Formats: sequence, structure tokens, C-alpha cells
Amino acid sequence: MNSEPLRLSFKLSFHGDTGSSELEKILTDTEAPCFKRIRSASWLELKLLFQLAAPAVIVYLLNNVVSMSTQIFCGHLGNLELAAVSLGNTGIQMFAYGLMGIWSGMLGGTLLQTIILLWVTLRTDWNKEVEVATSRLSTWEDKRQPLLLE
Repeated sequence: MNSEPLRLSFKLSFHGDTGSSELEKILTDTEAPCFKRIRSASWLELKLLFQLAAPAVIVYLLNNVVSMSTQIFCGHLGNLELAAVSLGNTGIQMFAYGLMGIWSGMLGGTLLQTIILLWVTLRTDWNKEVEVATSRLSTWEDKRQPLLLE
């Protein structure tokens, strides 16, 4: 039986200990001016933090792109739909990234969006919407073409 302690193979840095050894060299170099050491150390830390944070930043940006594209598509449906989706997406963003954890936030935001959409659906006068759609279609009546050409 091996008496050596278990060693974890997981490393916290992407480059092993090169980042911390470089940082140690920069900070212990007393010949360099203090401002230059701080600037070099800060630049090294920013590079390491960017490697760690870049995936989270990309996911956050993609989530915003999904919300934005949802609002664009719903904006083509009508004003009420755009307002409902805007409020729903705001609720999702607020719950997901501000108040709670990600899963409870997404559930809370989805619930808020569903309530708003139900409110808009129940409040809409659908007979009036049909009349508006019919009047819009009647402007194209003289340009109607058959679906299947014979």
C-alpha cells in the first residue's frame, strides 16, 4: 500500500505555477520602480483573470442576445406583445442575475413573463384585432395571386 498522501491533479491556473512564479518575480524585483512593478503585476493578473472570466462574459452576452432577439421578433407581432416580452425579459434578467440563484431566478422570471402574457391575452379585444387584420389584408386584395399556378 502506498503511504504517500493523495494529490489532486486539478490545477487552479491555466499555466500551472508559471503565473504565480512570474508574479513573484515581478513583485520581488526591488531594482524596478514601484509603478512599473505594479503595472506589470496588474497586467499579468488581468491576463489570468481574463482567461478565467472570458467564458462567463461570453455566456452573459449570449443571454442578452437571446433576450434582444426575442424582443425583436415579438416587436413584429404588435405593441402589446412587445411590451409583454420586454417586461418578461426584464423580470427574467432581474431574477436570474440580481436577486436569486440562476435556477430560481429563471423560474421566477418565466413565471412573471407568463403572468404578463396571460394578462395581455385576456385583456386584448380579439374581435377588434381580427377587424384590424382584415382591413390590412383588404389593402392587398387587388394584388392577390393564386397559391398554386396551373
